[in-house]
Amino acid sequence: MRRLILAAALFAAPAAAQPAPYDPDWVAREAELRAQQDMLRNRIIDLQNQMTAMEMRLQTERAERQLELQRQRPAVPAPIERAGAPASRADLGGFTSIPDSRLDASNARVRAASRGGR
Repeated sequence: MRRLILAAALFAAPAAAQPAPYDPDWVAREAELRAQQDMLRNRIIDLQNQMTAMEMRLQTERAERQLELQRQRPAVPAPIERAGAPASRADLGGFTSIPDSRLDASNARVRAASRGGR
């Protein structure tokens, strides 16, 4: 049994060590497939670059439109003036009115207090 295993190992080793046969057609097909893959990869990169350029162009156009809209002043309607009508005035009825004499007295007290504290 030992001899049989030894003989099988001796005869099998040279067969496994032999290089694969060279097939020029297979090499040519492999080179052609690699070239096609490279061309497809380059085409994909080119399309991605074009798409990115178009997206950037669109973004720029949108930004320009936004700036143009911001530059425009809104139309403010002019007040309607009627002939013979008095000029309109703001209603100040809701505001408090303090006489000038009381304001002057309050101002004098504040100044006197600020001088006395120093």
